[in-house]
Amino acid sequence: MLDVCDQKAAAIQKFTEAGADHNCPFCQGRMISKTSPGDRILFLNGARAGLSATVSAHPSPIEAEFLVHIDGDNDDTLSRVSHSREQFVMAPLQLAQSWMCPFSMKDLCALEDAAIRGMFRAFELGVRAIRVEVAQTLAAVSWGLRLPVDGAKLWTMLRVHGFDESWKSEFCLLFDFGFSLLVATHGRRPIRKKIVEPMSIDY
Repeated sequence: MLDVCDQKAAAIQKFTEAGADHNCPFCQGRMISKTSPGDRILFLNGARAGLSATVSAHPSPIEAEFLVHIDGDNDDTLSRVSHSREQFVMAPLQLAQSWMCPFSMKDLCALEDAAIRGMFRAFELGVRAIRVEVAQTLAAVSWGLRLPVDGAKLWTMLRVHGFDESWKSEFCLLFDFGFSLLVATHGRRPIRKKIVEPMSIDY
C-alpha cells in the first residue's frame, strides 16, 4: 500500500511524463535534473518569466543552486537559480501547442501549478476523486486571475497530462459550477483582455 508521499511522487511523475510527451514546457522543465555551463535556459515563472539566460561555469556558493548570466545584464552580473524556486526550460522555447489555453506564460504556469496542488490535496485528504480537488483548485485560481475560461478548455490541458477521459464530464461540471459561484458571490468577473497568444510574456 503506497503512503501519501509515494502516491504524490507517482502522480507527479505520470503527470509530468505525459505533459512532456505533448511538449508541455513546464513539464519538460520539471524533468531537468542538471545543467551544464553554456546551456541556455528560459525562465517560466515569477518576475523572471520570459527571460533567457546562459548557465555559468562559476559554481554557486549555495548547494543545489547554479549561476546564470541573464541576457541584458552586465557582463559581470550572475544570478542564482534554484530548482526548487524557479521553473525553467531549455531555450529556445518550442512553439505553443494547440492544446494550450490562450493565456500568458505566467497564467499558464499558475494553472499547471494549481492542477498539481489539487492532485496533492486529494491524496492528503484521502480523497479518491482527484478530479474534484483539481476542479476546485483550478476554479479558485482561474477566478483569482480573472481568466475567461471554462472546464472544457481546461480539460484539454488535463487530458494531455494523463487525466482519464472518463473524468471529463464531472470535472467540467464541477469547475464551471465552482467558477460561476465565485463570480456570483465575490465578483471579479473574467477579463477578456487576458486572452492572448499562448505562452505570451508579460512585462
